[in-house]
Amino acid sequence: MRRIPWPRIAALLSGILVFSVLAAQNFDARFLRRTLRMDYIHSGSSVKSEISLYRLIEEPFWGGPVKNLIDTFNYGECMVKMFDLNTNALLYSRGFSTLFNEWLTTPQARTEVFAFEESILLPFPREKVKVVLYQRDKEQEFQPLFSTVIDPGSPAIIRDQLPAYSSGTITGEGLAENTLDIVILPEGYTSAEKEKFIRDATRFADNLLSWAPYRDLRKKIRFRYVFAPSDESGTDVPGDSIWKRTLFDTHFYTFGTERYLSVKNIWKMHDVAAVVPYDAVCVLVNTTKYGGGGIFNFYTVCTADNNASYFVFCHEFGHAFAGLADEYYDSEVAYEGFYNLKKEPWEPNITTLVQFEKKWKDMLEPGTPVPTPPSDQYKNKIGVFEGGGYMAKGIYRPWINCSMRGVVNDGFCPVCKRAITRMVNFISDNGWLEK
Repeated sequence: MRRIPWPRIAALLSGILVFSVLAAQNFDARFLRRTLRMDYIHSGSSVKSEISLYRLIEEPFWGGPVKNLIDTFNYGECMVKMFDLNTNALLYSRGFSTLFNEWLTTPQARTEVFAFEESILLPFPREKVKVVLYQRDKEQEFQPLFSTVIDPGSPAIIRDQLPAYSSGTITGEGLAENTLDIVILPEGYTSAEKEKFIRDATRFADNLLSWAPYRDLRKKIRFRYVFAPSDESGTDVPGDSIWKRTLFDTHFYTFGTERYLSVKNIWKMHDVAAVVPYDAVCVLVNTTKYGGGGIFNFYTVCTADNNASYFVFCHEFGHAFAGLADEYYDSEVAYEGFYNLKKEPWEPNITTLVQFEKKWKDMLEPGTPVPTPPSDQYKNKIGVFEGGGYMAKGIYRPWINCSMRGVVNDGFCPVCKRAITRMVNFISDNGWLEK
């Protein structure tokens, strides 16, 4: 192995330090280390969708990166961009998905109009900016859906004091911009169940950090909790006529699928999370029933006390944090034509082979057939196996049975591990940027 002289190493480290300082200075020149939250209603059908701005809120912390401000992944069904109002320079962008995007793929969306709460988190600008929200069309291209000009000095921006919810650190340390900050929130825990929630949050954090690649990245990850009580324990189970008075109004049977658990009160979820800096929100629901859900850059929700809850949490966090797709195709999910087979899906772990070179083609061993037969010869090897993304034909996955397909604990394939690692590094300002 070639040895690098110490003076060159010192110079390299010095250069990295200078870059980091300059990047932070550039952030501070344009932004306050606070969050500008946009709450809005996303409504419509498969024919047309609309955005109705409800309010702007100043939150006291910015949990995101200060160097990696421009999205380089191009993940998500939506994209938000912030521009300098005078120069039109792009200051910030981030991809995300929402429950509304999933609603568009259901049969009901062809004939009905529905509305959902949504929120966008932005670094708080020092000067006037233009914010534009984009949504993908059927050709997978981002089209502008809504835009607004924001004056950071406007008296219309809500600057209330935060609610007095208790919070704590479960694991991790360091500056918020140098870590992936995950906050766990309680749903269906009463005031008397606070200690149970803290125990539950701790064990779920510990379990995620026991999975690869998180266990190798744990120095870049911090877990916190915020406790806010619900009036009643549990959650809504509409199929069994069970209704509970809870903080975030979670419920099973989302889009008719019993196990699909979702959060209705998105704005309240962010009200509670704002007590601490955060990049990702995880809602832990106090029930033994099986279920959960994860939406990219939106939320992770999971039940606390089912035998499969640890797996569900890690699987759903794969969706919500790294943009991973489901790799199964033989289930009761209520989506129709979820992917356009003539286009490459944005998720990093599935492909239509339209632009396979942008996915895991570089990870295939020479001679691997494409498509790859799901035989013992290719078990535990990266391939191109047909079936994934809720579709049996035309969509391909990289592994015969990864944790994004079946109930496999600590079983992310190399492609999913790479995607998770890249996202951790991006969010924690620690390295790799997608080209």
